[in-house]
This record gives sequence, structure tokens and C-alpha cells, in this order.
Amino acid sequence: MASRLHTVFTFILGFALGMFCRTDIGNALVGCKYDGSEAPSSTAGSSPLGVIATAAATPASSTERVHAGPSYPLEPLHVPSSTDKVAFATMCIGQEMGATGADCRPSVCSAVAAAGPNATVVVMVNRLAASVVKAQLAGLRVFVVEVSSVNWDETNHRYPEPERLYTFMKLHVWRLVQFECIVWFDADVFFRRDPFAVISKYRSTPQKLVAYEYPGRHYFDDKRIPYINTGFMLLRPSLRDLEKLVGMWRSGSYLRLAKAISWAPTEQDLICNGVLGIFGGVVKFDPCVNFRSIAGRKEQHGCRQTDIILNHGDSKGKCEILNGQATITHVVVPLSSDGKEKRLVTPGELPFLRQPGASEKGRRRKK
Repeated sequence: MASRLHTVFTFILGFALGMFCRTDIGNALVGCKYDGSEAPSSTAGSSPLGVIATAAATPASSTERVHAGPSYPLEPLHVPSSTDKVAFATMCIGQEMGATGADCRPSVCSAVAAAGPNATVVVMVNRLAASVVKAQLAGLRVFVVEVSSVNWDETNHRYPEPERLYTFMKLHVWRLVQFECIVWFDADVFFRRDPFAVISKYRSTPQKLVAYEYPGRHYFDDKRIPYINTGFMLLRPSLRDLEKLVGMWRSGSYLRLAKAISWAPTEQDLICNGVLGIFGGVVKFDPCVNFRSIAGRKEQHGCRQTDIILNHGDSKGKCEILNGQATITHVVVPLSSDGKEKRLVTPGELPFLRQPGASEKGRRRKK
């Protein structure tokens, strides 16, 4: 009897540990190795929602994780059944690590509508947000990938925990190494039209980092460091680059740039600090690609409405599922340079609107 109980107990324990090891958290905590050979199959072809979360590599040792500051998994994330070379990716984070848990459905829906139903769209979530995000995105053909939350090692006294710690979960995107190019968009981005013309223009082999660079010059140790916006960018996934970013993050060496540029350090400051040493520079987007209607961006005042690929910030729109397809029904159009004057229009009205920030006098002169 005792032998049978021991056998049953061993089986249950082994099964539970095996299931736990398949998660990023299990890999991070107990150092399991899961090669993804029994990964759940994607339902991308038959179901409107594919839910996947697999990791395939030997994680860093527990010693590194305990004593090196912020912990981070350095294993690939795999998207089954996708053979695309380009993937769109974003993240929806539940209320932890300073995140507010905003609704990401408008952003993701607009990406699916603009890129087309056959595009690969990956939405990274933490465990707190997983069920909510799946409900929000029901009906959209996307991959929801659960990733481990960013842990902060309180024994590391090099610098305090960042106020917006959740932003550093964006680094997970460098683990999607099965793709040659990732089109990253934050959850406050709303696509207005097909982005592939822009993507094709800036594609390279290997893919270079492409982003909007803020005007101005920033120098540290006699080196000019480009300060970019990481809310919309093209990048090449790489575990080697991820490891370098994590090392820079752990050391806190990026904080000088963060303190000089922004009030609270985020992942953007970290990525900017790695532009030269890790990515070998940045290719600059045309100012009209990553559009934000704020007074400081004078170079965007001449952007024509039909040139703007996306709105970045609070100028979103409406996206619905019509006849089984994600469809952009309305776009919030900024009509003034400070973003205060806005109008809700249909995509068909865009060619007939003036460019943001253009004065009535300027319009008459151009006619």
C-alpha cells in the first residue's frame, strides 16, 4: 500500500513539475530545461485566437539571477505555425510593476486591420493580464504569448527599482528570434493605413534598428548618443543583443542618459544607451511615420494626412470586427500642432483634410 501511494505521489509530483517547467516562471525559478517538443499547437488557422507560450533554451544559472540585479529569461520565445519573416509585436501588461492595465484592443485591432489578416501579430502579456487580454482580443487572429514578469532583486543596491518597471518587459521581444524583423508598436499606437510600404522601405538584411530620433544632440564621454522613441520601431531579435541590454540594465550604466533626458528611467533610455554599442547606430524614420501631435515636433507640422501611417499617443480611433474582419472605422485626426484640435473621421475623409499644424494662410498659399 505504501509503495503504491509513493508511486502515485511521485507521478503527480513529476507531472506538476513538468507542467511548471514549461512556463517562463518555472524556467526562471528552478532552472528547468524545456525544449518545446510538446508545445501546444497554434490554432491560428482554425481559431480567431492563437495562445502560445513556449521557451526553448537552457536558462541562465540561478547564481546569475540572484546576484546580478534585475532577473530576465534569456531563452527564445517561439510562435508555432508561423513561417513569416516579419512579425508585429506589442505588449499588454496587467496592474503590476507600475502598469495601469490599459485596454490594448484598439491598438491591436488596428494593427490586424492595417497589416491584413495573414500578418503575424504577437501580443505579450503577463500572467495578471492573460485572461483579460484574451477576452479583449476575442475575434482577432493574433498570438497571445504569456511571458514572465520582470523581477527586481532587492539585494542589488546599485540603484533603486525603476518607477515604471513594467516598460522593461518590452525586452522580451528580442527573444522572438525565429523572425528576421519585428515591427514593434506600443499599446498607445493606432494604425491608420497599411504599414508594409514603410516596412519595405526600411527593411534590411540583417535588420537594422529603425526608429524616430528626437531632434537635438546628446553627448556623454564625447560621444553623441541618438535619443529615439521606442514606441514604434523595426528591430532584429537577438539573444546576444538581449544579453547585452540586460547587462547594461543590471549595471545601471544607462542611468546617466535617463537622468539627463527624462524624469523617470524606462526601457527607452536603456535602448537608447545601446544604440551605438549594441545596435551599431539607428536608421531614422521619416518624421511623418511615427506621428505624435505635440507642439515640440515641428518637423511633423507639414505631414499630409495621407502620409501618416499611425497615431502615437492619445489620438486613437475606432476599430471593429465587421463581417469577420478587423476594420478601421474611424480615425482621430489632430488638426493642430499641439494636438488640442482633433476630429473623428472615416478613413475615406483623410485625403481631403489639411495637414496637422498648417495655418489657414499657409493653405491658401499652397493652393
